[in-house]
Amino acid sequence: MRYLALLGISCISMILTACISPAIPILGAQLDFLLAAMVCMVLLERTMTPVFYIAGAAIWMDAFFAKAAGFYVLQYLLSGLCVYLFARKRNVSIAEIVCVAAAAWVLRELLGVNFCFLMDAPIGLGNRILHSILPGLLPQILLILGTYYGMGKLYRHRFIWPVTAFVDRS
Repeated sequence: MRYLALLGISCISMILTACISPAIPILGAQLDFLLAAMVCMVLLERTMTPVFYIAGAAIWMDAFFAKAAGFYVLQYLLSGLCVYLFARKRNVSIAEIVCVAAAAWVLRELLGVNFCFLMDAPIGLGNRILHSILPGLLPQILLILGTYYGMGKLYRHRFIWPVTAFVDRS
């Protein structure tokens, strides 16, 4: 049941990120529901499993929307790995969630700019920072906080937790 829930969350987040978010930019930036779901699930369960499910959804985005294979997958894998390395052995506070949300958003955006540069796509770093990264920072943080609250309610149920969370290690 856990893996079906993770698959469903990944698919819904991908549809929202790829289809709905570009049509409704907030302050000139497109919200990233995949990033929000990944950050929240990694912070809640402290495993890499959600990162791999989100990367699977990003493969579909690569297939339909990217100019080069791996464009989206690499962004989500590297961002998810950084979030995991931060949260793997600690209980995070609300202030840390805000900082992780901001860092994950900026990291994913900067990785995208770097990949565009490597593909010789015409994109300016300063233009991207002023017109996408900074304006989208606050809405993305609020999205991640709201998603964290919603995921917290979902993670109260036993079916979503990894099996190792219930192993008696005494």
